[in-house]
Amino acid sequence: MNKLAEYLEREKLTLDEFGKRIGRSAATVSRLARGVNKPDWGTAAMITQATEGEITIGDFCDAVEAATGGEAA
Repeated sequence: MNKLAEYLEREKLTLDEFGKRIGRSAATVSRLARGVNKPDWGTAAMITQATEGEITIGDFCDAVEAATGGEAA
């Protein structure tokens, strides 16, 4: 489970609720939370703001590194 998924579960937020906070669809939040996609810079900034800095772009970079065995994506 990635950091965004953990955050949503802990805060008891639905995909739709968090999506509204960051100006993205529930489907987009779902893909990010499952690690299917990584956010663009604007979305990453909105996530950082909405989570009060708990989740940053670095968290998504770490997830990409882990998924690729440490190689750049």
